Amino acid sequence: MDLTIDIGNTLCKAGVFDKNGDLVFFEKYETLSLAQLEMLCEKYPITRSIVASVREQNTDIENFLVAKTHHIPFSHASLLPVAIRYETPHTLGLDRIANAVAAHLHYPNENTLSIQAGTCIVYDFIDNQGVYFGGAISPGIDMRFKALHYFTGKLPLVEKKEIIRYVGQNTQQSVKSGVINGLIFEIEGFINQYKTDYPDLKVVMTGGDGDYLRKSIKNVIFAGSNFILKGLHEILKLNAEKI
Repeated sequence: MDLTIDIGNTLCKAGVFDKNGDLVFFEKYETLSLAQLEMLCEKYPITRSIVASVREQNTDIENFLVAKTHHIPFSHASLLPVAIRYETPHTLGLDRIANAVAAHLHYPNENTLSIQAGTCIVYDFIDNQGVYFGGAISPGIDMRFKALHYFTGKLPLVEKKEIIRYVGQNTQQSVKSGVINGLIFEIEGFINQYKTDYPDLKVVMTGGDGDYLRKSIKNVIFAGSNFILKGLHEILKLNAEKI
């Protein structure tokens, strides 16, 4: 079995895939400890592993996986099923690469905009030839709420709840409307701009806030929180076969 780990800015996600490529285990952690990792490896006969991280490298996890599994190092030099046309590939987040691979895996012959709605809102574009060009990054929902609170004198820290109508009738509602509706308008604006160049565009949304935004954005496929893990698994298989 194969273990894939996606260490994001806020959460860590782990998935186990069987020999048929089916996801048989998926879990989110605030922090993935060695004890949790050991329990996972005891429960499943894991033989191969791969990690993508946007944080500083966790050497304890890496060393454990190297010792216990056939660990596939993932970097910008790894073999990929997509072509990277990013001007500074060494600065490109590994999560974005895995996200692009997942998008191409699910929609191999289509122009695809994949949107990660998490700590940041990340837009990644892959064309119908499997070429990744880049995209955009902007603050996520919680980051926007915190910015309004911490960089002003009196605005409150508002929690993410239901999406309200656009006219806020008190300060809490006004902040919520500005953040949530502003983000919706941003996402829809990006989608519409891409569609002017690629009318057949396929739009996929993933990430922790994807479900929260589900009802507010039209013509978007919601891929779930394990989307990047599927891209990681594809990268693992490709690189393991070449060793």
